[in-house]
Amino acid sequence: MWLIPVVWTVAFGMWGLSRQDSVWRDEAATWQVAQRSTEDIARMLEHVDVVHGFYFLFMHGLFECFGPSTTILRLPSVLAIAVGAACVSLIGHRLAGTHVGLGGGLVFGILPAVQFYLQEGRPYALVAAGAGIATLLLPRCRGATCGGTGLPTAAPSSCAAT
Repeated sequence: MWLIPVVWTVAFGMWGLSRQDSVWRDEAATWQVAQRSTEDIARMLEHVDVVHGFYFLFMHGLFECFGPSTTILRLPSVLAIAVGAACVSLIGHRLAGTHVGLGGGLVFGILPAVQFYLQEGRPYALVAAGAGIATLLLPRCRGATCGGTGLPTAAPSSCAAT
């Protein structure tokens, strides 16, 4: 069931991905940094953009393996938003059933705010995927759910009321 929103989101994300090889200002920064040597990136991170360090190194690795292109620049975001759509679908299924999960995953992939980051050569989509994965794992990490709803318990007494 989660696979349908993933395919849907990837299809939307791949459409026009290269945009005639044009990049905008922040993507250009990623493009420029990712083509530096690892040592130059590390030196740069001592002074600026340390919050994006992992992402710059990740993109550097992708550029080294597959060559620099706008498709390679943006593809991680497409795949990350697809992971986010799968997470929304699974969370919806867990909380309210198959139809809600499927609908939520499909709608997630076409929301304008999500579409903006779907083809963005920046780390924001990866953060969204991480948040979705963390939300899925939270009940398992806590070891308990509230009243069988699949929602994590906020406190031991919160389930007593249900």
